Amino acid sequence: MTYELFSLLNAFLFLSLLLLILSIFREKYEKFFVGTVVFSFLYLVFVQVLYWRETFVAFGNYVIRFYPPFWIENEKLFFWFFLSAVLLLKVREGKEFSKIALLIMLLFVIFVQNPSNPLPNLRRELELFNPAYIDYYAARAAYFYNSPYMWIHPPLLFLAYAYLLHSFALSLAKKNEYDFAKNGYLFLTLGLIFGYPWAIIAWGENWWWDPKIAMSIMLWVIYTAYLHARIGGKFYREINLAGFGSLVATYLMTYLLPGVHGYG
Repeated sequence: MTYELFSLLNAFLFLSLLLLILSIFREKYEKFFVGTVVFSFLYLVFVQVLYWRETFVAFGNYVIRFYPPFWIENEKLFFWFFLSAVLLLKVREGKEFSKIALLIMLLFVIFVQNPSNPLPNLRRELELFNPAYIDYYAARAAYFYNSPYMWIHPPLLFLAYAYLLHSFALSLAKKNEYDFAKNGYLFLTLGLIFGYPWAIIAWGENWWWDPKIAMSIMLWVIYTAYLHARIGGKFYREINLAGFGSLVATYLMTYLLPGVHGYG
């Protein structure tokens, strides 16, 4: 039933896309577009709550209920949720919004990934597992997805990456990036701290050699050096550049090399 509801959400997204395109050429369609966004926003909240309560995955003879946050493996719907909230706030305040920019984002939301297929990566990976390991993996996967750390660790790192990216962008513009770097460093530190007990219980000792974790520790070391360099006033922009390279590498390691963050 949940999948049919996600498919209906897809239809609302396409309707929003059509009305947005029409509103670019005819302003009278703008109110219909905003109305569709309001409805799809509320519908998305309803579907995500249902999805959160009714997500089951079969592991051989076992069926496990999952309670993952709705941004896990469904990032683009979370992104559309965020865009809708920003749009509605702008409309409420009577401010203009860029229709072209919103059109690009909506095309990305619709066509990059299928929103009617929740947990796609998990389901695909399960098909590759040898049945002999299903019992062993089922308990770990259940803890991995149902752990309260899932609600804490990923958002902290998301905020850290966002702040550090802003810090790098401001350094290119030769503006004060220090506050963003401090906040990013704080969230990165908290994210690593909360990820430690989660990783130990879910994956055991092998997590130390996970590529993403190794790069995250390197990222933390580089920004530790950056904050100290700001005090001394030397080479801090060069270190910030190295930090940005490490930030990009941290993201790419999830997809280029096997590890626990890639469900490998």
